[in-house]
Amino acid sequence: MANMIKPYLVLVTGGTGYVGAEVVDQLLFEGYRVRATARPPKIETLKNTYPDANGKLEVVEMADLVSDAEKWPVILQGVNAVIHIAGSVYHPGVTSEEIYSAAIEGTQNLLDALENSLVTCFVLTSSIAAFFKPDFSNIMDQTVYDHNTWSDIDDINPEEHEPSYTYVACKAISDKLVWKAAEKYPLY
Repeated sequence: MANMIKPYLVLVTGGTGYVGAEVVDQLLFEGYRVRATARPPKIETLKNTYPDANGKLEVVEMADLVSDAEKWPVILQGVNAVIHIAGSVYHPGVTSEEIYSAAIEGTQNLLDALENSLVTCFVLTSSIAAFFKPDFSNIMDQTVYDHNTWSDIDDINPEEHEPSYTYVACKAISDKLVWKAAEKYPLY
């Protein structure tokens, strides 16, 4: 985003997460205006982290990427770029269904909402997990991984898999959703 003329408005989904908070911090440091989504318990914490943001930080409530999908048109108003970080992280207690819903349905809802927005730049955070088979059977092979390397998984039924498997599979599936959207709407 180095070629953007500031003060572009950048939406950061998951602005209170580990990665999201760092992205918000760096964007504000670079002088961008930031609109960050956050779950209700963390909204005030994020606002209070930047008391000197001088109106450059707006935090909006997004409790769930799926059930709150109707909020996207309002959240995207005036936004020039999106950095999509939000999603369910695998940890004990989270279900496969929760991971799948946030990663796949949540990402698709956001992509659908972009069609009627001013967004010209879209960034999806992913992980190296997108390269691997969800059972990690290819993790120790001699493959050289690059931008042309993809997991061969296209979709799963989360009810049939453990959360750790679902998390890895969803990284590849959500990446493919974004690439498909980029072909349809080449602005991002």
